[in-house]
Amino acid sequence: MRSNINQHISIAKHIVDGSITIDSIEEFKSILRIFPNDPALHRVFADLLVRKKNFETAMSSYSKAATLNIESGMMLQAIICKILEWRLKKPNRQKAERFYRALSGGRYHQTPLNVFFSGLTFEEFSGLVNQMTRVRVAVGKTVQKMGEQEKDLYLIVSGTLKATTILPLDKMQDEPQKTTVYLTENDFFGNIYPFETEKICQAFVETITNAELVKTAMYQDIKNARIRISMESDAMTVSVVGKIVWSKEVAVEAEKTVALGIQYMNMTPKLSGLLVVFADILHAAG
Repeated sequence: MRSNINQHISIAKHIVDGSITIDSIEEFKSILRIFPNDPALHRVFADLLVRKKNFETAMSSYSKAATLNIESGMMLQAIICKILEWRLKKPNRQKAERFYRALSGGRYHQTPLNVFFSGLTFEEFSGLVNQMTRVRVAVGKTVQKMGEQEKDLYLIVSGTLKATTILPLDKMQDEPQKTTVYLTENDFFGNIYPFETEKICQAFVETITNAELVKTAMYQDIKNARIRISMESDAMTVSVVGKIVWSKEVAVEAEKTVALGIQYMNMTPKLSGLLVVFADILHAAG
């Protein structure tokens, strides 16, 4: 009996790390009946459902995985599952806030990453999630090299990485000393603060196992985002809906800011004329 249990546990671990692949939905369901509360298995099952184009059931499985991760104290993993669900169908604000409240109400280990996420407001949380990019890296691959410009902060969802740093020589040394740190799930690496200062990577980071990372950039181009601009004055109220089609980092009075190219939508000639006045008001206000 114990031998069968251990065998099943081993199979489940191999399914999660990708060394065993199950392509049958029914066969995968039989594994889930043995491990109904394993969030990682539910997520892999959801990935399978997406490949099979069974999107509604996949959303339900990602949601289940997110809930189980919250119950297990795995905040980052819960966020990733929800991101995958929301890629299939964008949530309304009410659903996003419901997940944020569930996430905030969970019990987590007091790791720096969990403390950081716990301190975010809903608006800050939403902004961060929208900037996250998932990265899968095979074993033995380089993620960062020493001397490269450091643009991203990496959060480790799963896997193990090794970060090697070369210490400066002192007068008594003929060769530089190396320090090695092993990083695993819920650790992070990358130095992007302060944001306005260019950073150079001080470590060589490589994967020891297959790894899943999330990176968030110091600066990202903004495209295809819907915006609404409005301004009230004693004379008028103007409200314009548009789409950001390009963006560029620029310097204004020796300070970095972002210039946006906005394509306004459904503008009548009258509204176009009002927009010119609106721009004049903004210029005067600045």
